[in-house]
Amino acid sequence: MARTCSVCVHADRQAIDAAAVAGTPNRRVATQYGLTEAAVRRHRTSHLPARLAKAQEAADLAEGESLLDQLASYRRRALAILERAEQDDDPRVALLALREAVRTLEVASRIQGPLAARELPTVSVYAFDPDVVFPDPKPPSGATVLPTDPPAPPRCHSNGNGGNG
Repeated sequence: MARTCSVCVHADRQAIDAAAVAGTPNRRVATQYGLTEAAVRRHRTSHLPARLAKAQEAADLAEGESLLDQLASYRRRALAILERAEQDDDPRVALLALREAVRTLEVASRIQGPLAARELPTVSVYAFDPDVVFPDPKPPSGATVLPTDPPAPPRCHSNGNGGNG
């Protein structure tokens, strides 16, 4: 059975991790927190990289969400300017505000692509009865219906041999 990491279960784990990330020597960290140097070294090489990667991923996600919040604020401001320009009948300012609103959407879509990679597209399926949507035309009553067989191919020569005899 694998041993439990004494650093991972230590009450001061966050402080120990911070000291390791800051580059404090293993022996000094071990002495300060009542651990062995080998336990700090094993923790630093085996467990700390995974924690740092998770922390970086969380920070990246938070930064992306913060950027989206800022973009939403810019878009609201651009739309307010657009509305005011339309009320003032100022087409130049209205076009500039509209352009900025569109640009914020473009940037947001580029940011959201990686953030929303877990989402699946929505697919709508419509069923219909082809006989109702595309009914066969009915001939008028009393009309003569001709067969729909393909016509015979034309003959090239009067003897019917196709020119071979």
